[in-house]
Amino acid sequence: MHEINHHPNNLEVRIIGYADQYGKPGYNTALSMRRAGSVASFFKDYGVEAVVEKGSCCSLSNAHGKTDQDRRVEIYASWTDSKVAQAQE
Repeated sequence: MHEINHHPNNLEVRIIGYADQYGKPGYNTALSMRRAGSVASFFKDYGVEAVVEKGSCCSLSNAHGKTDQDRRVEIYASWTDSKVAQAQE
C-alpha cells in the first residue's frame, strides 16, 4: 500500500472477478462483477482508478471440483512511465 499511497497516478489496475459453477450463470456473472467492483472501490479510496474488466463464472478449475478457487478476484497492477510523463507536464 505504501507505493499506492505515494504514486497512485502511475498505477494501472485491471480487475477480474470470478464465481463458482453453482447457481445460475447470470447470477454468478453478476456476483463476480460485484466482487470485482468491491475491490475497485478499495483502490478508488486510495486514489487509484481501477478498471473492472469482466466478471466470470465457471472457470477451468471447476473440472477439478475446486470451487473455493473460483470464488476470487484477480488483480493485475502495473506502474506506467507514460502516466509519470503526463503527470510531469
